[in-house]
Amino acid sequence: MLHQLGHGLTCKYFGGTVTEIGLMWRFPMLVPYCKTDDMMLFATRRARVATAFAGMFVGLLALLPLLGWWALAPAHSLSRAVAAGLVLFGGLTALSNLVPFLQLDGYQMLSNSLGVVDLRAETRRYWTKLFTSRAAEQRAELRAYRSADRWIYMIYGPASVAFYVGGYLALCFLWFRQLEHWMSPLPAGLLLGLETVLILALLGLARRPRGATAIRPSAG
Repeated sequence: MLHQLGHGLTCKYFGGTVTEIGLMWRFPMLVPYCKTDDMMLFATRRARVATAFAGMFVGLLALLPLLGWWALAPAHSLSRAVAAGLVLFGGLTALSNLVPFLQLDGYQMLSNSLGVVDLRAETRRYWTKLFTSRAAEQRAELRAYRSADRWIYMIYGPASVAFYVGGYLALCFLWFRQLEHWMSPLPAGLLLGLETVLILALLGLARRPRGATAIRPSAG
């Protein structure tokens, strides 16, 4: 909640209005959120980036008392171990928000610093045109992109694919090593292959066009 309060107060500082702050259900847990839609109307990129960054910054500041607890706790004690775990996982959780390929604070910071409203959507749109543009009108649309924008989309697209594919392959490797303790390598590989097909099918269903839905607030 301190993380979301950081977003909200920074948005207010730059003249925005915070319409909602609270908890929402995002399977499988309750997630704090803060609606700072007004940040898109800020005159400067600095204000938008600062609003997106504020939550993670406050989250790291909140770890300072835990760091003091760890420093003062007796060596090799349970208290010191608990404090170390809270600092470690709290820090990793806060810093994971900086990953620009997940739609979290780091993604918002990168999008706003580049002056792009939705970097992922614009990158997907550019690559779709790149692979499907045969007509002269579509080629003209590609040439209409600024050189800087083309560089942004050409880099962000492959980097996103490498991040997700590499992360999934690493996860599959860890799962495979665990499954080897319960079954032979062939069934373990088949199980992971079936799981991959199922995930791809679910992603395909999720990307199918559907009727208009209500816009939900996103977590910071």
